[in-house]
Amino acid sequence: MMTLPPAIIVQGIVLCVFILVQWSYLMIASVVIIPYQKSSFQNPKLFSCVQSTKGGKRYGSNRDCNQGQGPLCTKQKPCTPCDEIPLKLESWGGYVPAIESCTACSISFRGECGFEEDVGPYCNISGTIRPCEKCCAMNPY
Repeated sequence: MMTLPPAIIVQGIVLCVFILVQWSYLMIASVVIIPYQKSSFQNPKLFSCVQSTKGGKRYGSNRDCNQGQGPLCTKQKPCTPCDEIPLKLESWGGYVPAIESCTACSISFRGECGFEEDVGPYCNISGTIRPCEKCCAMNPY
């Protein structure tokens, strides 16, 4: 039976470890960035942000995730208030409120944000960073 020299065994182990480390970085990168239209580098979206419900955002919505924001509405990366619902262009050429971007208010959920000092959620209200006051939107229909 032929045995390999110890140097060859060590080189094989080092090569396997190197490949596993590179593979783990590749797996992490493929989970964190969600492709966006033509290039994810033009407008990256973090998976944790899209899956969050920060500031009343509807689960799975891209609201406040277009510039690489994280899963929380912080002072550094505040959210858009739900009462300032943006308009979206429909296929027929008219604009309607983008209500699906916020959780809808209901009798059981009145939009309490659960604000905590230095934690958030914080909102950018007319250019001023303040605690979010309402984390849901009234359904206009």
